[in-house]
Amino acid sequence: LLCGAATSALAQQFNESCPWPKALQSGTFEQPMEFWAATNKGNMSTSSWIAATGKIGPETPERFRAFLASEQYVPGQIVLHSPGGNLAAGMELGRMIRQAGLTAHIGTTERVFEGYNAPCDTWWDEVKAGICASSCAYAFLGGRERFVDSPYYPTSPSLLGFHQFYGNPERGSDMLTAEQVTEIETSTLSIAQALTGQIVLYAIEMGVDARIVAFASATPSDGLYFPTTAELEELSIASGSGLTKWFM
Repeated sequence: LLCGAATSALAQQFNESCPWPKALQSGTFEQPMEFWAATNKGNMSTSSWIAATGKIGPETPERFRAFLASEQYVPGQIVLHSPGGNLAAGMELGRMIRQAGLTAHIGTTERVFEGYNAPCDTWWDEVKAGICASSCAYAFLGGRERFVDSPYYPTSPSLLGFHQFYGNPERGSDMLTAEQVTEIETSTLSIAQALTGQIVLYAIEMGVDARIVAFASATPSDGLYFPTTAELEELSIASGSGLTKWFM
């Protein structure tokens, strides 16, 4: 108990004396997604990245658009750590990631200081194992290159999880126009079937084998399907080739 109390007090002291980006704060995972330009202060192209942490909501794409517009230098990497959320927003976020030419990774970004009494400018950011589930998994597919266990940010075992979408049929309006909904309601096609078709088209658009949608649809919404290493490669979910043995 004494150790726990001391650790908590020191962490609180840091929060009060040094600036902490909201995307890197404890508890952000369960809050609306935040974006932050993180860095380990190195000089490689992967030394800076966009930390994207939290739940994906209808407002997330617009917040990401505002973040990109506000940054003078936009890193070429995005590191996702999210339980998921709104499916349509996750797919829109994925399209924005692709349009920006970002490489996608999975992990949680943490800020590290040299010591408890070190000045506030003696920090660097690190990536540790994380999870990208549900709608985040579809956002991840937007990466120009995609790493689940990234060689650039050694985060094994990070997790990428899919499952079937859920919600009442009216939520289809997030992904279908009013005219499409009306047409579907007057046909033998269901809203769920139409939405599945939209997800399949999205997977194909991202260059991913559409069988991933079948695997996801077979997984209950209260569970998660984690593709195996072989499936990640076979279905083109993870596309990055990583470091070669001659990398220096």
